[in-house]
Amino acid sequence: MMGDRPDFVVVGHVTLDLTERGPVPGGAALYGAVTASRLGWRARLLTRGAPPQARGLLRELESVVDGGAEVSTTFGIRYWREGREEREMDSRLRGRKEGRGGRGGKNEGCARASHQEEREKRVSDDSYAKVGDGRVVTVRGVAPPIEEGMLPGGWGDASVVMLGPVFGEVPESMAGRFSGALVGIAPQGWLRRAGESGRIEPSGWYDGSVLERVDVVVLSELDVVDGRIPERWLEHEAIFILTRGRQGAVMRCEDRWHSLPAYPAVEVDPTGAGDVFAAAFLIRYFETKDAYVAGLFASCAASLSVEGSGAGAIPTREQVERRMSRYAGMKAKALNSDKSKEYESGVLDDDV
Repeated sequence: MMGDRPDFVVVGHVTLDLTERGPVPGGAALYGAVTASRLGWRARLLTRGAPPQARGLLRELESVVDGGAEVSTTFGIRYWREGREEREMDSRLRGRKEGRGGRGGKNEGCARASHQEEREKRVSDDSYAKVGDGRVVTVRGVAPPIEEGMLPGGWGDASVVMLGPVFGEVPESMAGRFSGALVGIAPQGWLRRAGESGRIEPSGWYDGSVLERVDVVVLSELDVVDGRIPERWLEHEAIFILTRGRQGAVMRCEDRWHSLPAYPAVEVDPTGAGDVFAAAFLIRYFETKDAYVAGLFASCAASLSVEGSGAGAIPTREQVERRMSRYAGMKAKALNSDKSKEYESGVLDDDV
């Protein structure tokens, strides 16, 4: 920790996710900032239009600057259940089903019919995009972009920075605002855009000036074509990490690829695990200067985060260290050249 400098600065929208358990706060920025706080760092967040549902979590942070907006960035989320009909995870529909008159009676019957009609309409609607095995996301609302000038004075001297756009709201030039910091990006929000009817689709994003300025890039295999990082990205010297859910992650550091194991976990909700991984990696890498130690630490933190619902399940440092001690045999493994090629591709997203 470095004197009066803010230890960990995060930039990005805090979102409202409409899920089967109701509207919950989300977004890479929220998950990253809360992770930093629970790992014992002072976390500062620059956002815009954070929903009221996030207030409790935001109180854990050292400082929050919200540029203000009339609408929060909002996503509808539904999951495809194996062997079962897909269900729309939309809190508005749950509210209709329960009705103001409580359970039972004619209100329930009307709500059920309305829910069925709405579900059929949504399932047939092109506004949904399947972004991964089992999950479909749509854009319901977008807060205004975060402007570079909103960054408070002194925050540019941060020790560690995480840029976590969810829908293009963070200007790429923000990567150049931090002098001497360890800068990481979770670029999912630059890699997608809204097509017709709000459908999420690949944006074909590439900005060499950003990749030249950052130290760590963490993204999901679902964010890139065929789960491979374009070769053009890999021309840059940053550490690249591709998270792979239950299969752990792979990391390219100093032109060598390693696999990072997934720690055993009883999964309840995988939302935000990659963002927890990103923040935990940045913190431990700053502390140790060892990418492999940081990778195992991050994998362990992510495993704990999926064992509960939402950002409330993000672990403390003590929890992470206990689980790492329990599974002390976990190690990063070097990948041979043939295996490494599975994660590299000459294809850019906009070529598809």
